[in-house]
Amino acid sequence: MRRLIAILPALSAVACAPVVETRLAASWQPDPVRLHYPREAYSQGVTGVVVLRCRVAPAGKLTDCIVHAETPPGFGFGEAALLAAPDLTIRADMQGGEPGRIVQYAITFRPD
Repeated sequence: MRRLIAILPALSAVACAPVVETRLAASWQPDPVRLHYPREAYSQGVTGVVVLRCRVAPAGKLTDCIVHAETPPGFGFGEAALLAAPDLTIRADMQGGEPGRIVQYAITFRPD
């Protein structure tokens, strides 16, 4: 609950900004999706998809992320995506990758 309260000021800033929907290439070292995969979902072989809405910071890092959509609910994929997001880098030369822009980014969790 404390984490949610800490996110609320960032949520209001992100929710009011114009959105650029984009599919951007990302470089991850190490793979934060695997590092933060919810244990119960992994053990049951459940695949999940989360769409984050984030602001692009300098050097292509994502900040002020919120969960825009999560499926299936109840497995913790949204929280896992928020934990993985700081390790995501977006190239500035790609559409929507300029610092200050708001992007939507889909993360797929697959137990393979």
